[in-house]
Amino acid sequence: MIETHLAAASALDDQLLTIAEAANVLGMSTFYIYDHATRLEPRIPCVRLGRRIRFRRSDLRAFVESNAKKAL
Repeated sequence: MIETHLAAASALDDQLLTIAEAANVLGMSTFYIYDHATRLEPRIPCVRLGRRIRFRRSDLRAFVESNAKKAL
């Protein structure tokens, strides 16, 4: 039973999200997501499929964690 829940959580982490979906997850504008994903050195990790840009939920979570500031 626990393995089923872990597999489902893993499947959600590997699900590819659109720019609009990534913006919704992060609570940011689509412009911000697109801008930071298309730089020469992207700040937000993305997967490029031809001209399409997609995001893994796990990469978005890691992006938030790496940019979180610790309280003093």
